[in-house]
Amino acid sequence: MNWKVLVLLLAFTLALGAYLFLQDQPEAGEEAGSTELEYVLPYAPEDVQKVTIIFQDTTYVVVRDGLEWHLEQPDPGWGADSLVINHLLRTLSQMPYVNSIPVSELDMAAVKLDDPVLVFTAYKSDLDSTRLEFGALNPTTENIYILIAGQGRVALANKLLGPMMTVNGFLVRGKSLTGVQPYRTVGIEVESGGRSVFRCYRADGRDRWRIDTAGGSVLADKLKLNLRLGELYSDQVREFLPAGSVRRQETGLNRPVRTLRLVAENGDTSVVRLGRTVSDQDYLRWASSSIYPGHLLLIDSWLIERVDKFVPDSMRTLQIVDFIPSEVTFISLANPLDSLVLTAENDTLWRLIAPRQARAKYQFVEQLLSHADTLKGSKVLPAGGDRGFESPQVRLVLMNGDSLLVDMLVGYFAETEVYVRDNVRNIDFLASPRKLEPLNATFKDVADIPVRHVVE
Repeated sequence: MNWKVLVLLLAFTLALGAYLFLQDQPEAGEEAGSTELEYVLPYAPEDVQKVTIIFQDTTYVVVRDGLEWHLEQPDPGWGADSLVINHLLRTLSQMPYVNSIPVSELDMAAVKLDDPVLVFTAYKSDLDSTRLEFGALNPTTENIYILIAGQGRVALANKLLGPMMTVNGFLVRGKSLTGVQPYRTVGIEVESGGRSVFRCYRADGRDRWRIDTAGGSVLADKLKLNLRLGELYSDQVREFLPAGSVRRQETGLNRPVRTLRLVAENGDTSVVRLGRTVSDQDYLRWASSSIYPGHLLLIDSWLIERVDKFVPDSMRTLQIVDFIPSEVTFISLANPLDSLVLTAENDTLWRLIAPRQARAKYQFVEQLLSHADTLKGSKVLPAGGDRGFESPQVRLVLMNGDSLLVDMLVGYFAETEVYVRDNVRNIDFLASPRKLEPLNATFKDVADIPVRHVVE
């Protein structure tokens, strides 16, 4: 055969193969051999507004309240365990079907769908819901049978879904000790032995807390407060018992060792009382909470240590000054190296007016204010004593118009630390000199002077 004919035949064969290969490929944007997965719950968890669960002849109904869930049945008005409900919704919405079988091809009694083990219904709205009936586990395929209501078919899902669906009253019920979310708490009071030892309240909006003391109110450390409140809000109840099942004298709740009162922003008050430890289980403690009327609670004994953190010395802020950086329009900073005075012309332009006129570096000013706002001492000191504030080493004054926001003085050294005073709140601190180093700024550090290049 002529070699030219061979080349033509080879070219024709390659072209035909390429054509057939391209014909067999999916459309652009499709994946070869891909199939769209179906999930057990066809809703996004955040779209579900209500859930009903029927398990062991008990019906549980929970409804969404923002980020939280509340019980409508069997204990209306009580908090639900939002972690459990949200986890259940996420699991169902992310679990794909393995397969589905028409109802007509199954013996419903044999797969226990004539009397389902559990019935789960999710509602997006009153008119849009999905009902799932869970049956037996197939021992061969290790998949669970799920009847999809209204579709005439039974889905098969992985057996891992089984443990997620083991629901009972204790799992569904909220187990928060206080029932008030930290960011919705506006007041705290702690009693020890019937005597008030701590009172604290939100002031000046949501970002500041103040503690009542014999010498007047002082600023509280909001991070510490929120940490303690979060620990008490989270799932802390070990067991619920009917009131009266144990005598109050045995629980110690007739004379509680600690009483905690929390006030929510809507005015509701939650009261928690802590009693004795359980005689044969000293890691447990008797408690009661006003959000579970008619019940005794068993909680971990270590929670009393968390309540005992609510004392003025522990919760008092070590933040040296208290101001909002965006409100500052005037800065005076005097230190051994220089004396600077700056004023704000607008939100992004600052100007030096002493020791001489110049435009200020905006980034430097922002860093200075941010540093001052986060500056913390190592200890709060009692009033009194010669600490060198009459002739301070450093003085920082911040103002908003004619309103004094900050007047901070750095005095003598005290061994490895220095004395610092907040003149506005009249509080003295010990602080690390290293933390105060950014206050030793000079004109050259702050002035934004253009550099001119001269080419001859």
